[in-house]
Amino acid sequence: MTDQDDIPRAAALAFNAANAAFRNNDFSAALEQAGKALNEMPRFALAHLMRARSLKAMGDLRDAAAAYEAVLEAEPDNFNAHLELGNIRRQQGSLDDAAKCYSKAIASRPQDHRGYLAAALLHAGDTGSQSLDICAGHYHRALTAVGSDLTQVQSIHFEMGRARLVAGQAGLALEALRQAWMTRCLDKSRQQGSDEDAPLLCEMARSYLRLGLEADARKVLERAARATDATTLRDVAVICYEANFWEDGIAVLRRAVNLHPKDVDTHLALADMLSRCWKLEEARKSLQAAEKTAPIAPATKNQLLGKIASSQGEVEEALIHYRALVDLGIQSAASSVAMTSLYSAEMTAANVSKLHKNLFASFGNGARQLVSFPNTLDADRPLRIGMVTADLHRQHPVNLFMQPLLRRWPQADLPLTIYFTGNSYDAQTRLAKERAGQWREVTYEGLAAQVIKDQIDILIDLAGHTSHRAMVSFARRMAPVQVSYLGYPGSTGVPNIDWLIADRIVAPEGHADQFSERLMHMPHTVFCFAPEAVHPIPEPTEEVASRPLTFGSFNNVPKLTPDTIALWARAMAAVPDSRMMLKAPSFQDPGVVSRYRDLFAGQGIIHDRLEFRGPTALDEMMQEYAEIDVALDPIHYGGGTTTLQAMWMGVPVLTMKGDKFASRMGASFMQAGGLDEFVAHSSEEFVQQAKAVAADRAALVSLKQGMRDHLLQRPAWDADLFARDFATCLRNIWKQSLGGLRQGKAQYVG
Repeated sequence: MTDQDDIPRAAALAFNAANAAFRNNDFSAALEQAGKALNEMPRFALAHLMRARSLKAMGDLRDAAAAYEAVLEAEPDNFNAHLELGNIRRQQGSLDDAAKCYSKAIASRPQDHRGYLAAALLHAGDTGSQSLDICAGHYHRALTAVGSDLTQVQSIHFEMGRARLVAGQAGLALEALRQAWMTRCLDKSRQQGSDEDAPLLCEMARSYLRLGLEADARKVLERAARATDATTLRDVAVICYEANFWEDGIAVLRRAVNLHPKDVDTHLALADMLSRCWKLEEARKSLQAAEKTAPIAPATKNQLLGKIASSQGEVEEALIHYRALVDLGIQSAASSVAMTSLYSAEMTAANVSKLHKNLFASFGNGARQLVSFPNTLDADRPLRIGMVTADLHRQHPVNLFMQPLLRRWPQADLPLTIYFTGNSYDAQTRLAKERAGQWREVTYEGLAAQVIKDQIDILIDLAGHTSHRAMVSFARRMAPVQVSYLGYPGSTGVPNIDWLIADRIVAPEGHADQFSERLMHMPHTVFCFAPEAVHPIPEPTEEVASRPLTFGSFNNVPKLTPDTIALWARAMAAVPDSRMMLKAPSFQDPGVVSRYRDLFAGQGIIHDRLEFRGPTALDEMMQEYAEIDVALDPIHYGGGTTTLQAMWMGVPVLTMKGDKFASRMGASFMQAGGLDEFVAHSSEEFVQQAKAVAADRAALVSLKQGMRDHLLQRPAWDADLFARDFATCLRNIWKQSLGGLRQGKAQYVG
């Protein structure tokens, strides 16, 4: 350490100013003052350390690492520099370098528990037996180093519990967290109370939920919800939402607002939660309450207003808000713009495609080069397949389609690793975990390093722009071949996503210019609906044949654009006395119901012919299809899951084949089902087909009664065949990519 007496006065003054600025979170000022100190004294280790910490706080990891190296050049045994540089290397995915840094930190100060703890946390993320043993050893040494200091003992157990939970080791996490809780109870010097207990209780709740112990999770969440601290209550509400305890989460935030009426962040959290739960009028009121409390950042306001507008069906308004976010430099908003553009009635397919490519063109800058991957370029060897998803839970569409495929996955030929990035976790998540060859629970920060370490050959994204952070990782390339499937109905526009799996109707060869990816076609349909849950078709009754014809749609509200409503109204006008049932989560909001009543009224359809229903559980929703005779498909972004569910429950879907993937799914499914007469090619044909179906109710009833048996005879509904076809597609993708891989460059249309 440099002797204080040897530090020039100007350097000391600048360093003190840097230190004060850092404590006030003014990191740019801290960086500037540290630089002044170094100008006076280039080997001033403390100033280099301040500069490194300021750069890290500002998110500049590369320059921060260089600054830490400068500290070590001046003081090779500087404990803090070794430790904090190790943290940066870990964050960058350089795990071996991080381990070396932690080893040097331990060597420089063996009595300090922080080096052992950092090494333990590093190895907690690896489920290999050797890493678990190394982790346990460092964990033990960290505890030994703090001796009888119960505050530090509790902290070590807590940090280990959190790290193990992130790594998907819920059982080990719970053990560590319970040790933390018992230590806390023994520590009579610590203040005992709900606010102090809540962070630990929240992590215990997450562990219980991962283990399927929902009742235990509820108990600790109820205890955590007794807290009074605003930040703590917001955290409790987030966990409630992730666990599907939505009403509990809203109740926690309402209490938080009552306790902290001047806290703008709590008002905003309530507005966000209400919007996620489709209580949209209330969400706007909470946003207004927040604005009365304090000025709201434009980015925060536009994000919320975009979300609310989209859920209300105001697609063009939502696009305005999301574009404003992009203009403000919010990179993640690009995915919101892309996703929302699929619903737009004002954008052509060509415009949507161009928008996607323009939004994400720069995302591939600095991507990993193909020549850096060590994968053996053998056409016929077993291929290591990876899938990235956060959505294997409950009734999420990705889960509904993937579970039957995972059940039939050919592990010997295509060993599969699932990289689960989600927070919502339930019985379906655990089922997917059992079916995967390898299951890794990872953060987005650690995703790339883990995929690269596993030497995945083909990495499949199952989210598209529903997960912006995954898109960023794919753009920077994590595997030699990267594929988009299932989660996004169209081209991502993201560089280095090489292929998109589709079929020849949703993405015909003639539409190739709409895609930044190369197309690999499944032989029948892009998706196979083979539900594992039992959904019996209700027995037919005379009432079904004699009731007024009932049209229906269970599609989400953003798909119900004004021109879609106008087309449906024409179909209803062509079938006198027909009714329409509309079911969507947003229809639990009175304002949304009022808006759509007005849209239909503007087309001459009185409200007595309409019925609106909000969300229900999947089983109940499937039974509600019995009340529909013919489903109507939206124009611009048609039904995917809802169309296949309707068909499964004996309800034909009248669709109009559009000009992009999202508007051609209905045509793909109906044609695969041999029901071409329900596929229109113009609005006039759509109306005439609706009229023709209504004219022969006996034929319609007969079709409905036999539809499921009919579908099960078709190749597109054969789950075993689909699994084999999917495996063949992946093998073909690999073979067709080998030429480009051997040349060391990507093979995709950009």
